Amino acid sequence: MPTPTLNVSPRFGVEIEFMGPATGAEVVNELRKIGIEAADVGYTHSVVDYWKVVPDSSCGLELVSPPLYWHQRLDVRRAMLALQRVKAEVDVNCGFHVHHEWPWKERLTQAEIDERLTRLRGSYRTLEPLLRALLPPSRWDDNRFCAFGPVDPNSTENGAGAGPYEPGPIRQSPICPECGSRNCQWCADCEVHDHDRQCLPDCDYEECDGDDCGGMWTCDHFDRDDDGDAIGHANIPIEMIEPGEQPENLHRNRYQAVNFVSVKKYGTVEFRQHQGTLNPSKALAWIELTRNVVHAASRPMEMAERFDFIFEKLSTSTWTNLAARCSEDAKEFEELIEQARELVSASSVDVSPSPS
Repeated sequence: MPTPTLNVSPRFGVEIEFMGPATGAEVVNELRKIGIEAADVGYTHSVVDYWKVVPDSSCGLELVSPPLYWHQRLDVRRAMLALQRVKAEVDVNCGFHVHHEWPWKERLTQAEIDERLTRLRGSYRTLEPLLRALLPPSRWDDNRFCAFGPVDPNSTENGAGAGPYEPGPIRQSPICPECGSRNCQWCADCEVHDHDRQCLPDCDYEECDGDDCGGMWTCDHFDRDDDGDAIGHANIPIEMIEPGEQPENLHRNRYQAVNFVSVKKYGTVEFRQHQGTLNPSKALAWIELTRNVVHAASRPMEMAERFDFIFEKLSTSTWTNLAARCSEDAKEFEELIEQARELVSASSVDVSPSPS
């Protein structure tokens, strides 16, 4: 997804995981009947300008939208109604993922990017009282595909080490002198930087796309032994961090409630925690709520002001939908917002904006 200019509203996209008895061909035909261009394309991560049906390892199939502008959001409703007509189904293994375009990637230093993304994830986590009412237990602690809490700083993009990490001292890479980040995998011995890496001929990374897949390092100090441990790791200076001071790994594990691995690859922030759904009203409300989280985290205001922005900017239809869903769980929407606001006051996350 190309990086937009800031005078154009950032786009969004959705991934709708579903099961049979509907087939990919039936879904495509139904979408074409209502004027939505679509194709059953097989396994691919390419961004295209039409809706595509692709295989999904957890559910069977996934309907992926093209990048959509906000005024096109009702296409999500039309697509979900089409899925219902061909008898598509969802179960506890399915998810509904939303990508929001993040247009600041090329305009900020890596340190500024990490700061803003940390604020964004922190803002999302302050919504936990509300999210607990909106999202079922299957999308929480035991789900390794959308971890809500902090993840192991040494975890990898393919999920190894995902989930909350045990307290205790950890090893941490130093701050890179080139970009000011700890997450770029700068090697102090040979000065290999994240953007200098290339895929190796024997790369077995599942999402390898050739030149720069992120699966392995060309740097000798990142070679792996038979146990998967880095060889020559002692050549890279490491700091020891005590419990409670661990930084999160923002860019190396995509199986988190808010995924930032997609920022580099697609220029988007992905929200992965919503359960599978074919309910258009539920989906559109989630899209708008997460859109507001992204927008608020990028604004020059204090955390409490950003929190208020998230809810003040909700449309009446979204507010009504979220309130109704909370009532189903015997909770009051406004009370949950107040509980979340208390988390804002007590939050230790540094969310004060930096000038850009």
